[in-house]
Amino acid sequence: MTATDAKSRSCAGSSRILMVLCTLLPAAYASAMNAGAISRPALNEIVPDHAEILPVNLGGSWFVSQDCTIVFEHRDDLWLIVDDTTAVNITGRGDVFNFVCDPVEPGLIYYSVLDGKLDMDVFALSLPDTARNGIIGSIQNETGDISYFVTETYGERAGMEVQGGDLLVECEFSWDRYYFADNAVMDLSSIRGDMPEREAQDSSEAEHPDIVISDGSVNGIRELFCTRSDGRTYQLTSTEGIHRYDEWFLEDPPSYSVSPSGNKVIFSVVTDFGDLAHGPLLIVDIDGTNQTTLLPDMMLFNLHYEWMGDVLFYTGYSPEDLTENLYMIDDSLNTPRPVAKGVRNFGVIRF
Repeated sequence: MTATDAKSRSCAGSSRILMVLCTLLPAAYASAMNAGAISRPALNEIVPDHAEILPVNLGGSWFVSQDCTIVFEHRDDLWLIVDDTTAVNITGRGDVFNFVCDPVEPGLIYYSVLDGKLDMDVFALSLPDTARNGIIGSIQNETGDISYFVTETYGERAGMEVQGGDLLVECEFSWDRYYFADNAVMDLSSIRGDMPEREAQDSSEAEHPDIVISDGSVNGIRELFCTRSDGRTYQLTSTEGIHRYDEWFLEDPPSYSVSPSGNKVIFSVVTDFGDLAHGPLLIVDIDGTNQTTLLPDMMLFNLHYEWMGDVLFYTGYSPEDLTENLYMIDDSLNTPRPVAKGVRNFGVIRF
């Protein structure tokens, strides 16, 4: 799309000014993007003609009972799950670098692409009207090196995040502290238009007034405990069988997330810290039973998961497939099931 009234502006990073040439979309485009919200009956209608299809495994009738769907990155394209067994390619470019779903506008996605000069272009994609795609900005690579947008050791791609009315794009990887040092900031007001925003839904921070999670020492190992509204307190995690490469890690409490319904907990344990923290990812029922290891070892800064009720979606490396896969857990035994192979990133669109 060509924006005839394109404007340029500079966007402030977290510690200095980044030269970001933001092509603002015309008002007519913003209004069209907000003309209607995505809904489940319309999923198949928004699929591009002759779109590539990929089989997925969501298992039975789970998908149709939900008020959401999943977008994931596979082979440098974005794929939309339209039913229990099918995902369709909604970009068809083969060069998508990273993406994020807008948390307040259903069906609005922002994705990035590296051009030939290693600068980054950022696009908007509105699922209610896929013909109205458009570039919303470009970030100039100040070093001319791929490490401006990719970590030097692990190849992690610069992330994107929507905060309020802004899109933040990470850039300038800093090896000294193992993180991206700056954020380019893009104003989304011209894209979202005047449609009232709904409250963002963050399933990772659900409140549970009848559950209090704490930590305490058990034989010199820091474990999680659960206290219920009736005053009962019991040990939730059991990690004595997990080998730590230094005794210091024994007193490091697990990081955790409680499912929105309060019935399950995922947690991670730091077992080593070479250049970045490593350790396993586990899940346990809220009563302390059915503890299961989901990933035996992973980079804990890169943990990517989403709760949908008691169903957990997460990405993790598969030694058998030699690739990152998308998994789900939807049974009482906390058994991981592959949904799709070759998935580096995913997002949830809530209707």
